[in-house]
Amino acid sequence: MGLAERRQIAKTDEGLEQALAELRGHLGFDIEMEVDKSSFPEDKTVVECYEYYKDYSFPMVCKVLTQIGRDDLGKEALKENVRKVLIVNTAVDSSNGGAKEMTLHGGVLTIKQGWYGYSDILFDENELLQQIESVL
Repeated sequence: MGLAERRQIAKTDEGLEQALAELRGHLGFDIEMEVDKSSFPEDKTVVECYEYYKDYSFPMVCKVLTQIGRDDLGKEALKENVRKVLIVNTAVDSSNGGAKEMTLHGGVLTIKQGWYGYSDILFDENELLQQIESVL
């Protein structure tokens, strides 16, 4: 609820550029990706949980998109339908993790998850893969 939490929020996308470069190498084209920093409250538990479970954020999303784009059909589906991925935290505080949801509208794939404590509301890799493939 102070400077330490704001510093942690500022670092939520640390490593994203490298992950996107690797994704570009696999797919052969760019997909924009953003971690919505404004969706993180200045709540110590929430920002610490994000740091602890950060692999469920853009690292996993990039891994799943790489799996989808493993062949020409998958690459074509991604290129035609997804221009941007937006990762949004739904946790309000350590007692309210919000909900998880995945939508695709207007070329924006929005992935909402809650990093809030011991019962984080997060997609696992297979679940996210199935959700994304179902809308492509």
